[in-house]
Amino acid sequence: MAKHKPKQGDSESEKNSGVNNSSVLPGGLIPVEKWARAEASVKRSVTGSLTHWVGQLKATISRQEQAFESLDDLPELNDKQLHRMAPGPDRKDHAQAFVDAVLVLREQGHCRRPVVLLVAPPFSGVSRALRYFPECSLGSNTESAQAIAPATSAYHLILPPDNLLMSEDAAREWWQQQPLDRPWVISELAAFWRRHGSGLALVQELLRRVAQNSAGEGVIGCSSWCWQFWSSYYPDAQFAPWMPAPMTTERLGAWLQQQACHNHDEVPVVRMATDGLYVLPLEPEETDDEPRKKRKHSDLLRNLAADSRGIPGIALSIWRRVLRARPEADAEDGEEDGDEPTSNQHPEESPHCWVVPLDKLSLPAIPISSERNLGLVLHALLIHDGLNIAGLKLVTSMPEPDLSLALARLSRADIIGCDPPGQDAAFDLRRPAQQSAAYQEMSPDAFWRVAPLGYPSVRRHLQNWGFPVDSF
Repeated sequence: MAKHKPKQGDSESEKNSGVNNSSVLPGGLIPVEKWARAEASVKRSVTGSLTHWVGQLKATISRQEQAFESLDDLPELNDKQLHRMAPGPDRKDHAQAFVDAVLVLREQGHCRRPVVLLVAPPFSGVSRALRYFPECSLGSNTESAQAIAPATSAYHLILPPDNLLMSEDAAREWWQQQPLDRPWVISELAAFWRRHGSGLALVQELLRRVAQNSAGEGVIGCSSWCWQFWSSYYPDAQFAPWMPAPMTTERLGAWLQQQACHNHDEVPVVRMATDGLYVLPLEPEETDDEPRKKRKHSDLLRNLAADSRGIPGIALSIWRRVLRARPEADAEDGEEDGDEPTSNQHPEESPHCWVVPLDKLSLPAIPISSERNLGLVLHALLIHDGLNIAGLKLVTSMPEPDLSLALARLSRADIIGCDPPGQDAAFDLRRPAQQSAAYQEMSPDAFWRVAPLGYPSVRRHLQNWGFPVDSF
């Protein structure tokens, strides 16, 4: 079995940037203007475009909702195997990586404002990590930070009020009551406003304080869709936001490999079910004591990074859907998963699991509709990072039963899911069938959110429909 650890970093410049580049937060934090989307292979780009347009043509002809489906007959991993092979990052470790990254930015003079604004696409895990800031220590991984404030609590979490509809005076008074005299954190700015005439005051007052450097020392997390609205609202403001570096091929491979061997030293072996090419483990660094073992690797990670738009939560969701227990051709009755190596692999490297090509998946597709209701609902869910029924009625002005019908159609197509308030779907292991079942049981206070697997299609359609979209 392979015992080496993943490679860290993409380039020499990244290693020397001084910005946190942990295995939990590969690439660290970068200015938003340096974001660049990973490119797929030429074959995948052509195949993906053809698949998308053929799928849309079929949907137009049949007008049937198309939920997620696997286009192969290979057995998927069960929940226990998924937790072992494709877990999300530990919440505390993820939060601590962000705390350390922000501290490094401050120490190196990259952040000249007291408030650091972190912008990220949905399913990047930023809001999830920021919610755990109060449980982290300030600069646990930097010697200079330990000398300044060893083992101190990093930040106080500020939560939004129950009523977001207030006047400018009420918003000013509310912020005056908040403990801004000590380090604070807002996990998601989208939770502090509603796209309504009376629902803007809280964020307006906060951003005014941030622009005037009168908000104290803090960190604000903000989804890229929410930030698209507010950066357009204040086009001349210079907030200089930062964001997690996108998941390139190298970062994604190191991240997935690190998560899979988080609780043990053994690196999993994952190979393509079609041709046996390796996906994991990654190529180790060659040393004099241990020459590099030559393996032929698939381009799946490159295409996965591109298909997910470099967003870790989406990449992880797709990754979980392509993992398989064994290729059907090699499976025999009564044989345990991975017991017998195939003829073209090393005996000591029997696969822990297999993976099917990305074109074997049919990701959720937007239901066909001549109305703009579906677009209004989806755009509202993205700019507010999820809404309950009352919130959707407020910001879309859609009457019943139109709103309930739109939610039902999108839910049946696995485009959206229904979660309890505060739950983050970025690293959710629930399967589409479980989310559909949850739809029948959720209370009116439950939050609707765009599902990770549905996000690529949602973003593409909103852009085609003329809605303002984020930049990532």
